[in-house]
Amino acid sequence: MTHDAGQGGGLYWLSRHRSRDGRQHVDQNSWTVSIDAGGTFTDAVARCSDGRVLVAKVASTPDDPSRGLSNAVSSVVTRGMAVDDIALLCHGTTVATNAILTGNLAPVALLTTRGFRDVMGYRQASRPNVYSLTPERPRDLVERFARLQVSDLSEAERRYCRKVTWVWCVFFVLNGSAVTLLAVFASVATWALYAGCISYVLVGLLMSVEYLYRKYRFGRFGAGWHDRILAWAMVPRSGQP
Repeated sequence: MTHDAGQGGGLYWLSRHRSRDGRQHVDQNSWTVSIDAGGTFTDAVARCSDGRVLVAKVASTPDDPSRGLSNAVSSVVTRGMAVDDIALLCHGTTVATNAILTGNLAPVALLTTRGFRDVMGYRQASRPNVYSLTPERPRDLVERFARLQVSDLSEAERRYCRKVTWVWCVFFVLNGSAVTLLAVFASVATWALYAGCISYVLVGLLMSVEYLYRKYRFGRFGAGWHDRILAWAMVPRSGQP
C-alpha cells in the first residue's frame, strides 16, 4: 500500500495490487479510480484495464470530505465496479485551496525558532511588481504579530509543553461537559452565566497562571516592558526539570 501527497490542492493515491516482490501488479479487470473533491460536488471517474469507463457525481461533504470520497466510490460500485478490483485510487481536493482563496481560515498563531519569523512572509521571493513603491501583497496565512519567536527549547521545556497540552485538553473536556450539563439540567440564566462569563474567566485564569509559572520556572524573558517587570519581580529557576 502506498500513499503520497502532492502540493497545493492535495493529491493522494493508493495502490492495492502489488506482488510479493513489491512491484505493482495489474490484473486483467483492474480499475483505476480518480476522485476530485470540490466545494459543491465530488466527481469520480473509474477506468478499467479492459477499456470500460464509469463516471459518478455526488454532493461534497465539507464537514468531512472523506464521506464524499466514500460516497463517490460507492456510486461507482453501483454502476458495475467491484471494490476488490480497484488497483489504484487517486484523490485530489481543492478544500485547502478554496479556503485560502475565500479567506475562510481560522485565526492561528505560529510558534517558530528565533530568526525564522518572516520565512512565511517571504514565500518564494517572487515580486510581480519589482519597482512598485506600494506593492500589493497577498494576505499572510499567519499575521506577523502572531508569529512568536522562541529560542531552541531544552528537553525540560519540551516535556513541560507536552504536559501543558494535556492540561488544556482536560480543561476543555471538563469545560465542555459542564456547559452541556448546565444546558440540560440548569436554568437558561445559569447556563448563560457560565457559558458567557465564567468559562471565559477560567480560560483567562488558566492562561495567566500557566504564563507566569512558565516565566518563573524557565526564566525566559523578552525585551518588552512586561518581561522586564517580570524579570525584576521573579527569581527564575532556569534549567530545573
